[in-house]
Amino acid sequence: MQRESAAVERRGRIVLAYGNVGVVMEQAVWKRGAAGILSWASTRLNALADHPDQVAWLRVPEKDGPKGEKTTFAFVLSAREGKALSDRLRGEAARRIFSEGSSGAASRLRARVVIDSVVAAERKTAMVEARLRGTEPDLPEIVLTAHLQEEKFSANDDQSGVASILEIGRALTRLVAEKKLPRPRRGIRFWWADEIYSEYRWFADHPGDEKRILANLNQDMVGARQSLGGRVQHMARTPWVRPSFLADVEESILDMVVAGNSAYLPAFQAHSIPPGVPFSKPIFSRLGSREPFHARAVPYFSNTDHMVFNDSWIGVPATTLTNWPDEYIHSSGDDLWQLDPTQLKRNAFIVASTALWLANAGASEAMQVAGHVAGRGLARLGRDFATGLARIASSTPPREEDYRAAANLLAVSLEKEVASVRSATVLAPVAEDVLASRVAPIEQAARELQALLLASWRERAEGRDPGDAPGAAELRMVKRIPRRSVASLAEWLELSRKVRDKRAEEDRAKREARDAASAPAGGRRRTGAAAPAAEERTLTNLMQFAAMNWIDGKRNASEIARRVQAEALSAGAWYYGEVTPELVEKFFERQAKDGLIIW
Repeated sequence: MQRESAAVERRGRIVLAYGNVGVVMEQAVWKRGAAGILSWASTRLNALADHPDQVAWLRVPEKDGPKGEKTTFAFVLSAREGKALSDRLRGEAARRIFSEGSSGAASRLRARVVIDSVVAAERKTAMVEARLRGTEPDLPEIVLTAHLQEEKFSANDDQSGVASILEIGRALTRLVAEKKLPRPRRGIRFWWADEIYSEYRWFADHPGDEKRILANLNQDMVGARQSLGGRVQHMARTPWVRPSFLADVEESILDMVVAGNSAYLPAFQAHSIPPGVPFSKPIFSRLGSREPFHARAVPYFSNTDHMVFNDSWIGVPATTLTNWPDEYIHSSGDDLWQLDPTQLKRNAFIVASTALWLANAGASEAMQVAGHVAGRGLARLGRDFATGLARIASSTPPREEDYRAAANLLAVSLEKEVASVRSATVLAPVAEDVLASRVAPIEQAARELQALLLASWRERAEGRDPGDAPGAAELRMVKRIPRRSVASLAEWLELSRKVRDKRAEEDRAKREARDAASAPAGGRRRTGAAAPAAEERTLTNLMQFAAMNWIDGKRNASEIARRVQAEALSAGAWYYGEVTPELVEKFFERQAKDGLIIW
């Protein structure tokens, strides 16, 4: 932004900008009187090089300025158009191949703007529901979700999910009607919603409905042609606060589709490949590609509809299928040309198969899945042990806090895996001796792995045992139990909105203070002005979500910090960011200050 003395020149002008549109609105329009904005901002990694003609989705502030300054218009240009205008305004000649080019005087540009828009005074949401009835209406149902509010350029995000669950519903309904499939025991519900907001609003307006839901399967961006941008279909497992057999059931089907739609030399030599195709169990759409299927299950992530179900206010295990990276999301590039009917069909098969298995599961399936989860849980426990072992070896001499983090990871991992096995009882009662037989190998493995961790520590510490004294933050937190500050989800949504507005205003005030501290005095930059503050270390958004969801009025803050720290260490700091007891304590203090929790 130019210096303050240039503010008069900007009054009534249109500003060409590349930065965050909200900040540009604040600085150019509210503070300096500009009439509007032309923006060529982009969320792409390198828009000029890779997507010069893509037009991004951007958003102006919903509210006016702090002193009643009016939020005005913003038009979005492609990177190519924006850079060309920027060059002209700076007096640079148009760049041409084999042209010497020259710099000249800055151009004076005029823009004619016509706006026809309406801003709704009241925010409303909509949700369409369909249902495939089950034969046992008292059993909890399975909910399939996709969001439909992104309308114009949204072929993959998320009209692919919208179309997928519509086709799943059509196919299952027809197969049941034609008696090619028996009507499932549990009902299957189909929700087409406004992303995240609709589901929160539904559960706030229909308290208790969550008890009638067994699981949620979400689809968000499931039709991508994967060869464009190296996209991978990710299946998000449930978070550690929501241990469940669900993720292992869906992951087993996902693994089958990946193996059956990838090329392997041994499979070719084993003659398991059908004639004319490279895959052993191909799923192709007639008009789709013959590309392989790149997909994998990953630790929990949010930012789409399944997040609502996993929230502790709802407490329903939920997964999502979401492709990433995506260089077309939220832009004019999200159109039909970059979709692949084959990949859409594969994802629909995974979700439909998982939903149908869940809808029919009974006592036999409950015992079977308990063993299945136990087997996969042993593998996860082994990986967490290896992660802890690497943590102990990460410094020389070894640090006691690294051993405690590794031992804590194994302990919390064991707790999660045992709970995941026992979650099978929501399908049907399972005898305690059967459950105990499934859990026993996990518990035995955990004991042996803990002993190996300790032995590894002693080897590196010349026979010395690690101390077990908690740190100062843990000692403070063990005495404090966080609790929700409101009693209902409806109250929580309203309180959260107020806190978001309050924090947004605080952030704006901080920017104002920084601008004032660095503003030039008398045409010259002030000397002795404070240097920009270092970025404050905080929990990432996902770990904030995790910490809040462990709050139950029973666990103290130290117990919650242990669990959040273990989940982050298991996935890796590169995935979830760094988690320490001090960061969890600081996060809780901020929530208490704003009234979101009480001690």
